[in-house]
Amino acid sequence: MRVKHSPAQRVHHTLRRMIFRHRPSREAHLATVLETALCAELVCEFLGWNKHIEDSVALAMASKRLASCHLNGLLETATVIPAARSGDQMQWAALRCNHLSQLTLAHPMRVKSKWKLPSAFNDGLRMVLEWCPRLTHLDLEGHQSFDCCVLEKVATNCAMLTTLNVAKCNAVTDRVLSAIIANCPHLSTLNVSRCDKVLGAAFYVDADYCTAASTALAKIKAAGDGGEGEGEGELDTTAVAVGEQGGQKGGAVVHAHEKVSKGVRVTSLTDLDVSYTGVSDAAVVGIALMAPHLARLDVADCTEVSDAGVISVVESCTELTRLNISRTKTTDVSLSMLACGPQKVVFLDVSHNDDITDVGINHIAACCRHTLTHLECSWCQGISDVSIMAVARVCQLLQKLYIRDCFMVTEVSMEALARLLPKCQVFDG
Repeated sequence: MRVKHSPAQRVHHTLRRMIFRHRPSREAHLATVLETALCAELVCEFLGWNKHIEDSVALAMASKRLASCHLNGLLETATVIPAARSGDQMQWAALRCNHLSQLTLAHPMRVKSKWKLPSAFNDGLRMVLEWCPRLTHLDLEGHQSFDCCVLEKVATNCAMLTTLNVAKCNAVTDRVLSAIIANCPHLSTLNVSRCDKVLGAAFYVDADYCTAASTALAKIKAAGDGGEGEGEGELDTTAVAVGEQGGQKGGAVVHAHEKVSKGVRVTSLTDLDVSYTGVSDAAVVGIALMAPHLARLDVADCTEVSDAGVISVVESCTELTRLNISRTKTTDVSLSMLACGPQKVVFLDVSHNDDITDVGINHIAACCRHTLTHLECSWCQGISDVSIMAVARVCQLLQKLYIRDCFMVTEVSMEALARLLPKCQVFDG
């Protein structure tokens, strides 16, 4: 059966066929343009002005005239390059697209080996950063060809940048990251996941705050462990929620925060991903102080992050809704503080934390039951039917629950989840 193409698709295929048939060497660049987002605009212009042309030869000639006469005009108004595949394309876009606001590089697996020359990619990105001052969105995820000198130009030339994704880019260092944060005041989304050279120094603040936070944490743990008449291993939620004789939640931590935050630069960050990096408690404390409007934080597999860092985030970032603390040193203390805080938690991932038990999950279920939609607690050996049954009873908005390899969770909980939360997807395999 013959596939029926739309007029735009027929023109597009005819253009490509004519281009490669007649002048494959000189017109290959135009074919590359047709593969980008500019293709739609080019085809629309062609259909609007050349509807009467049906002959293939005339069509090829018209396409060449159209490209030569109107391509520059189209490029001057282009604002998005969705999948640049080579350094040459970036150089070409920098010279032609003066109003470029979004640049996304194609996935490295889609880039041919002959186009992966470090010099070409560096030159292309350098030209984009120098010639496109209106850039607001930059996505370089997975590319290893850039050097730190080029990435530093992001800080010096992209004052309007709001979104930066440099995940898996080994050239990103703490010095580069610090310069970007300092010189891009509108930056709201930052992803440095799996950047091996990021150790957290870009977020450091006065070490006195870390000491004060650790002291406060010790007091909270002592209050929870020393309570008489409590069940085994339980925390006193009153001691966690209210500082000693202070009337404020986590009194010691709040005072330490006020002591240091006066001299900290406040940023516009709302979404931060530092997972699988060398970030520690000191860096997380700095993140809490410099990003009070943070809505999403991912510190997965940051093995030096503990309760002290998470508590500082809970105290400072009252708008937090999504938190990933899997594979860290956090305990039930962090979950209890989060449950008692003003945050409206929607997403929570505590997977691979052996110190997370039924106590912390019970607190989350009780206090976040009106907002929680996604909970991941796989490979947490301290979780049993007690907390899962509590989640099934009160978290009516829950959509996804991950409890893989939680060996203390039995079929009793699975039946309760199926009965009480029929719309929730449970992943236990």
